[in-house]
Amino acid sequence: MSAAWGRAVKDSGIDRSEIWITSKLWPNEYGEGKTLKAIDRWHMQMGFSVIPGASNPDYIHENIETFDFALSNHEMERMHQLNKEKRYFNMSYEDQVKWFSQFNPTD
Repeated sequence: MSAAWGRAVKDSGIDRSEIWITSKLWPNEYGEGKTLKAIDRWHMQMGFSVIPGASNPDYIHENIETFDFALSNHEMERMHQLNKEKRYFNMSYEDQVKWFSQFNPTD
């Protein structure tokens, strides 16, 4: 699946630096693997619903760990500053079905 995402990003013409915010966060403060949890936690503390998809028990456990900490006001503000208020995915539902049906999830 990562190869398919790589092609989609390349084909979009959008600079990778505009999409992948995880590399802009401070992983040294959270440790490798916890940066995504920090992003989920930011969304939760902002009042958004976060529904991570996982079937692997290890990943499910990691997702539950998002409730084990809270971001400080300073951390919340730092993450908010990364928000560019841009939407990159503007496909209709019908177009999404057509686009994603071309990829094999086992790639």
